[in-house]
Amino acid sequence: MNVGGILLLITSSSIILLMISQRWLKKLYSSYWFVFIFSVAFLLYFFIFRYSINIEEFLEIKDHLQIVKSDYPYEYSFRYSKILLLDMCPLISVLLPISLIIDKTRNTSKVLSLFGFLGGFITIFFSMSTVNEISVPLWKYIFIGEGVNYIMFYFHYLMLLLSLIVLMNSKRFTKWSVLGTLLFATLFICYVLGISSTKGIECNVTGLRKGDWVNPHIGKYWYSQYESLQNATGFIYQINIVFWYLIATVIIILEMFIKNKFTMDNTKKIWWKNLEKIDSWINEKCALFNNDYYFI
Repeated sequence: MNVGGILLLITSSSIILLMISQRWLKKLYSSYWFVFIFSVAFLLYFFIFRYSINIEEFLEIKDHLQIVKSDYPYEYSFRYSKILLLDMCPLISVLLPISLIIDKTRNTSKVLSLFGFLGGFITIFFSMSTVNEISVPLWKYIFIGEGVNYIMFYFHYLMLLLSLIVLMNSKRFTKWSVLGTLLFATLFICYVLGISSTKGIECNVTGLRKGDWVNPHIGKYWYSQYESLQNATGFIYQINIVFWYLIATVIIILEMFIKNKFTMDNTKKIWWKNLEKIDSWINEKCALFNNDYYFI
C-alpha cells in the first residue's frame, strides 16, 4: 500500500470509530473539559511543530523583503501567507480550538467546524491520497511532516476529527447559525483579499489569487497548489475561483442539512411546540366555524 493509501486508511478508520463510539461516548464528547484538553493539545502541537517554525522562516527574510519579492516571488508569498494564516485550514486550526476553549455553547465552533471538516476531508482524501513516495520515515511524515509542509497530514487529521466531534455534539443550525456562517465566510474572503493586495501576496491564499492556479512569474520557481484543479476543468483561473467556491458552498449547505437531519435538541422541540400551538389554533377556529354553521 502506498503512502496515500495508508493516510486514507488511518483517517477513514478514525472517522468510522468516532461515529460508532458516539453512541456510548456522547457524554464524553459533549463534555467541555474533553474538548478543552483536545483543543489546548492541538494548539500547542500546531504552534510548536508548525507556526513557530513559520515565524522563524519569516524572520530570516524580514530585513530583505523587497529583494526576496523581486528575485524569489514564490518564497516571499509562501512565507508571508504562513505567518498571516491566509490559507483556510491553518486559520481554522487556530480559531476552532480557541473558540472551543472560550465558548462552552459551541455556537461559534459549530460554524467553524463546517469549514474545518470540509478542508480536512478534501486535503486528505483528494490531495494527500495521491502521495506515493516520501523522503522521510512514515511516522515522521505523519507527525512532523516533510520539507516545508510541517505536520501537513497531522494537523488536517486533528482538525477533521475535532470538527466532526463538534458537529455531532452541538445544537442544530438555526437561521442565526446560517447568518454566522455567511458572515465568517465573507470576513475571511475580505481579510485574505485585503491583506494579499496590501502585501503583494500571490499564492497560498485559499485559491483567491492567480498564483494559486497558474504561475504568474514565467521563468521563476513557482508552485500553484490548485493547478491540478485548473487542469481538470480547463477553465481560466477566474472562472475556476467562482466554480470551486460554489462547489464548497454546496458542500457546506449539505453539511448543515445532514447535521440538522440527525440532531435532536431543544431547537426541534420548540419547533414541534409551535406546530402544536398552530394545530390547536386551527382546531379552535374550526370548532367555532362548525358551531356557527350549526345554528344557521
